[in-house]
Amino acid sequence: MRLKAEFLGESADQLHNVALFLLRVVAGFDFSLHGFQKVFGWFADAAGHAARASGLPLVGGYIEVVAGILVILGLFTRPIALIACSEMAVAYFKVHAPRGFWPIMNHGELAMLFCFIFLFFAAVGAGSWSLDAILLRRSTGFPGKKQVLPWPEASSSVRKGPAQGSKTSNSKSRTN
Repeated sequence: MRLKAEFLGESADQLHNVALFLLRVVAGFDFSLHGFQKVFGWFADAAGHAARASGLPLVGGYIEVVAGILVILGLFTRPIALIACSEMAVAYFKVHAPRGFWPIMNHGELAMLFCFIFLFFAAVGAGSWSLDAILLRRSTGFPGKKQVLPWPEASSSVRKGPAQGSKTSNSKSRTN
């Protein structure tokens, strides 16, 4: 059973696809902008500095450029999102957490938010509006192949148990 509101009916599936697509594109675009800033020195920060990064931040910048573009396209989304999530966790604990406990005070809220957005995409995938979905349809040969969901479909994998009126109940009444 897909999580959908009763009053929306089938349009909830469309809404789910649109929301997943928009979150993926916006998060990937913003993530890649941070990478372009570190790798190429584009997009000056608030203080007007637009210098290339070096060392570990430069490595992170390359991850952000490549991962951001691939997430926008929805290509190799799960493994790429896991790499991006890991990078943001390292960034948070290496750079921000030593400055204080609360993310709002140590300026780590964006790293934390990216970390959990990419953890979400690593768990659920890119959605049906992605290159991953197109390649999956092509490789399986099924043009209408449904997206693999992290929760079971109601009609296929949920069985009625003994408490729900199944005739396979082994409960026998005991007489003493």
